[in-house]
Amino acid sequence: MSDYEDMGQDRAHGYDDEEEDDEDQDQRTTLFRQAEDEIKQKKGNFVKREDLNAFIRTYQEVVGQPFEDQTGSTLLHRIVEVIQSDRISASNIKPLVSHIVNNYPRVLCCPNDKGQNPLYLALAYKKWVTAKNMVDGCSNAKDLQDAIAEPCKEQNAKTSLHLALEKDGRPQTIEMLIQKATYEALGKKDTTGKTPLHYAVDYAQCSDARADIIDLFIKRDEQLVAELKEKNPNKPVHTFMDETDQYQRSVFQHHRETRDSYVPPKVSGAGDEESKKQAGTGRVEAGRQQEGVRRADLESSDRLRDPKSLAAREREPRPRPRPGETGRQGEERSRDAERGNRGARQQEDEALDERKKRLWALREQKALELTEGRDVQDGHREGMGKRKGSLYEPLPSIMTSDHGRAEPSPKSPLKKAATWRPGIEEAKKKPEKPDSKILARNSERILTALKLHYMRTRSTERATTFLYGKNVEGIQICFEYHGLPAVVKEVVFIKSFGADWKSGIQFDKILRYVSFPVVMVKRTPKRNAPKDDGAVGRRDMQFFFEWLYKKACIIYQPYPSPGTLRILIYTYDMHIIILGVRHIIRVNVDDTSSPAHTDESIQASLKNIVVEQLNWCKVDLDPSTICQVGIWLETEPDKFKEAQSQLTEVKLRWGGNNAVLRAWSELEGLPLLPHLSKVLLYPVATEIYDSQQWIDKKVDEFKLRLEKNIRTVKAALQSSEAAGKGETETTGETKTVEVKPTEEPTVAIKDIAPRNHVDVIHVREATGKSQNGLVNSRNNAEPTSTSAQVGTSHQWLDCIDQFAKNINGFWNDTLESFLESRDERARETSEGVEKDIVVALIDDGVDSCDDDLAGHILDGKTFDYDGESMKPHFVSDKGHGTVMASMIARVCPMAKIYSIRLKTRDGADGKSQIVVESAALAIQAALDKGANIISMSWTVPVPEENSKEMTLLTDALESAVKSQTLMFCSSPDRGEFKTLHYPTAYNPERFFRIGAAKDTGAAFDRAGPIDSLDFILPGVDVVRNHSTPRLCDKVKKIRSDTGSSVATALAAGLAATIIYCVKACALAILTSSANGGDENGSLKAIRPGDAKRIAEHTKMKRAFERLGTPTEKRFIPIWDSLEGVNKTFESEALMPNEKLESLINLAKSLMPIR
Repeated sequence: MSDYEDMGQDRAHGYDDEEEDDEDQDQRTTLFRQAEDEIKQKKGNFVKREDLNAFIRTYQEVVGQPFEDQTGSTLLHRIVEVIQSDRISASNIKPLVSHIVNNYPRVLCCPNDKGQNPLYLALAYKKWVTAKNMVDGCSNAKDLQDAIAEPCKEQNAKTSLHLALEKDGRPQTIEMLIQKATYEALGKKDTTGKTPLHYAVDYAQCSDARADIIDLFIKRDEQLVAELKEKNPNKPVHTFMDETDQYQRSVFQHHRETRDSYVPPKVSGAGDEESKKQAGTGRVEAGRQQEGVRRADLESSDRLRDPKSLAAREREPRPRPRPGETGRQGEERSRDAERGNRGARQQEDEALDERKKRLWALREQKALELTEGRDVQDGHREGMGKRKGSLYEPLPSIMTSDHGRAEPSPKSPLKKAATWRPGIEEAKKKPEKPDSKILARNSERILTALKLHYMRTRSTERATTFLYGKNVEGIQICFEYHGLPAVVKEVVFIKSFGADWKSGIQFDKILRYVSFPVVMVKRTPKRNAPKDDGAVGRRDMQFFFEWLYKKACIIYQPYPSPGTLRILIYTYDMHIIILGVRHIIRVNVDDTSSPAHTDESIQASLKNIVVEQLNWCKVDLDPSTICQVGIWLETEPDKFKEAQSQLTEVKLRWGGNNAVLRAWSELEGLPLLPHLSKVLLYPVATEIYDSQQWIDKKVDEFKLRLEKNIRTVKAALQSSEAAGKGETETTGETKTVEVKPTEEPTVAIKDIAPRNHVDVIHVREATGKSQNGLVNSRNNAEPTSTSAQVGTSHQWLDCIDQFAKNINGFWNDTLESFLESRDERARETSEGVEKDIVVALIDDGVDSCDDDLAGHILDGKTFDYDGESMKPHFVSDKGHGTVMASMIARVCPMAKIYSIRLKTRDGADGKSQIVVESAALAIQAALDKGANIISMSWTVPVPEENSKEMTLLTDALESAVKSQTLMFCSSPDRGEFKTLHYPTAYNPERFFRIGAAKDTGAAFDRAGPIDSLDFILPGVDVVRNHSTPRLCDKVKKIRSDTGSSVATALAAGLAATIIYCVKACALAILTSSANGGDENGSLKAIRPGDAKRIAEHTKMKRAFERLGTPTEKRFIPIWDSLEGVNKTFESEALMPNEKLESLINLAKSLMPIR
């Protein structure tokens, strides 16, 4: 075959084309390399347009194309590499970068072999200006958005925005990325589940600029929320701010986590003097001295334990011979030096032993000081120090690199990096890391901004989860009084809800809303109370808002925030901040009853609390009263500063008087509110006598007058600024004045910041109380009289009532003696037996203001959320939960009840049905609280297999079983039921299923099959010997369907009583032993560990059976065991040790054999 024929066949098979492709590829590769070499040769200088044009003409074929080699890089990648390696000026090469991204924007999305696009690579090298130039110059928004959102798989799926925030890039570059990014990109997660905002809120980077960046994130979220609500107003919004990481932490929780785990970087020795200057005095200094002791002790103890440190001593260089010194003289001098070193080391070791003693003393002191259940994390504080003279100063900080490695000193033998050349923008000195005060200040700013934004845009349920996750501490972000008594005694309210952070309910310092119906407070007379001023109006709300202001929550923070009110308690390793309510987004007060509140009391109620939306439903509310809401802010105890009102929305009830409309709209009225954006006007139909046409006309005049005067205020402000007369900032910041809070504020026009247009909404159809904007309250009236309830008293109840009285008194006396005991050994061996038993009651809430339950309610939690509002745990919707709580407290007065409110909805048959998801969450909440017993006087059908409800409920029940928590459940009270019901159907062997018994001991007709029940207890016609008419009335109303519910509550209380019986015996024995009593005989029978043993399911079931031989119907005649103990305790002839022995014998009979 000829060569010509061979060529023809090659062409036929495309071989010649392949050779041409290879040649083209080689040419492009050559061009790439030439382009890169020319950039290096020119040192990236393309400022002159002719140089740029010439370069583009020469290398046009490869400028916008990736390399066809193993790297996959584009010319833009190579430019970044050249900038990094050759220290090229970003401003000089900017024209070339801008040309590429403008004409070839898709090149920004091209990844190299490591998955990095050019923008990501620039950020990875910290070339902030180059990255900014890429973003600035890109002509195609879609391509730029894709480049920002593209995750780098080899870098934990981080996007460019993740990387820029993680590396603490230049604020201008980061802000530009945030503004250009899509909402989807803002919500992108890396492999740890973190969004860019998670990286943005890292505590260590809380500079002023970073706080501004968080504000930008919030602004973008506000825009997204507005768009989503406009599309679908009824659908809950979900944005990038709602995303959580792999540990289910929100960005708010992540910031607190990084704050609590933050360890300050060390600085050079120069920082010591500055630290000394910043050190406080008094308790602050004492706290820091303790920290210094602790750090020094820990470091010293570490040196003692570290074998390398000991070995290092042996490797210390010996002194060299001096000139002219003989070898023997040198050895003697060496031995003298060694003896001196040994003496110094011995002194150091003795000092270390002394430090270890102080360390243990401080640890013990901390354990005594910290409140139970509110432990703080260890090891994160500002006051760590080293010993210097007789004081312990804060440790100096040392600067670290971005990778956490200490920077080498100038004399270090390590190779120095290339020095930046002057005039290069990328080489600007990196700002120093913010110090502890700046971090603390900006942390407070960030947390407050996130909290306020989330509370304003999300529901109460979601806001609570965002702030506190599972919220084991039970911190409340709102307070709703609806459902509580319309007339309440001050002493009862304080006893139920607590006066401070040590007891009762806890609040965040910012509340989403508070809502009060018409309520009257019976105040307790005080000795130094001012004389009655003769005012007829009410002052009840003043009590509640003063309570909120003083009702503090406890916050743990490693560093104090300067410039804000704080009551600081410096503990061993962290600052404990106690702070009351200072900010309420929405205030709802029904003031429609007669007489209404006085203007003076309204001003006194709200002058020190920032309020954003005011709905005080008093007809014709005084405009000066409105303008003084939140104008005095407390900076230090009893020191205040005048501030601008933060009101944005006001709801006004108008009685038809045009003079009131004029007063509201005049210059000294609503126009003085700098942030006002909405006014809702509610004419009161019963107060208006004019025609609708007349009313509409006056309302229109009100709108025009308000707008006119707002413009007048704004013009006066601008004129004042132009004339240079006013020095007050118009950024919304406050000004400090040395005046008392009782003085009238001096609000001047020049102090008012400009605002946007104010919307005035005239609500024409509102009539009666429904126009208040309040949720219609239930009937809160206190019953004036109740007929005596008639029923047969159970022998069972009579017996347990007497025993509960006896064991309650014995427990209190024994606990007091134990705590007063000076024998520390007894306390160490108590195994926590002195702690309270917590009974979690999962029901429809508990009325915390009930006189008989005061002191028995620990706190609580609710899962009954309804849109923007919530139904609190301290209100019982139908009274059922209150009755159950009273039953538990009746049988076991010592127990602490943890109320958890379920969510219900109306079923097809019109009856309330429990939402299964809320039941699962309630069980988990009880476990998180550490409840010993869970009482569930309800049942639900078995959820559908593989459903979300089934998964949640089974997971919660499995956790409860594993934790060995005692669980008491009710029979469904449906007679001969055939279907299974949860919770007991999950694991019948680990739950107590309780049925109701009549007063004769026979089973209730609707209790169901006896063989499906563990026990039956009194539950029909149960008469409670309580004096509160309201509770008797509730029992009367729900008696028809309360059978097994009451029995279940009694069973839970009985289990708690049995545990307390064992605990009381164990404490009495420990105390007797500590006081030199005889431990022989029966006193050896009960030990502290027995309290845990008796609380196990199988052992508790056995204890129930041993109280009295159950009948065929599973009824327990408890008088068989308790009657004798009751007689012993009631006998005045018997000695205390004989009564103790009687109780020990009872406990022994209930306990299993060891």
